Amino acid sequence: MASRTFTPLTGTGASSAYQAGDKFGYQGVEKIRQALDMALYLAGHLDLGGDERAILSASYVPVNGARTFTLDGDKDGGLDVEAVLFYYTSNAATTVTARVRNVTDSTTAGTSATSAATAVVTEALAITLASGNKVYQLQVIGSDALNPVYCWGYLRLHKVPA
Repeated sequence: MASRTFTPLTGTGASSAYQAGDKFGYQGVEKIRQALDMALYLAGHLDLGGDERAILSASYVPVNGARTFTLDGDKDGGLDVEAVLFYYTSNAATTVTARVRNVTDSTTAGTSATSAATAVVTEALAITLASGNKVYQLQVIGSDALNPVYCWGYLRLHKVPA
């Protein structure tokens, strides 16, 4: 992931505030773009659902309370899309894997690492958007249906400043 940069907005007034007569041009617009990017990165999350209620399944299933999002890879292709995932298993003998699924085309946009951790694992996963309007959903699988697994997450959309 690229490092985040941020250039504060400054004017010639008290406490660097903008005031009448301050020049406003492409540099000011670039500072605003970076500020909006930072705000979107820090707070612009799309909840994929999931929680800490048990899931027993040896095949991929939607997380509890799964929310789907329709994203257009042609129009949203300039954005970096990350799925921030949280998952764990109740028993180290059972592994857990999460994925963001393009349910429109039955393809996978991104898959987490497989984990046998019994403490919460957090992973930021780069998502590849398919061309056109596609519906995406968070899904999870346990290596067996004997021990519960847990998963939840959100999508983070941002444009990394040049």
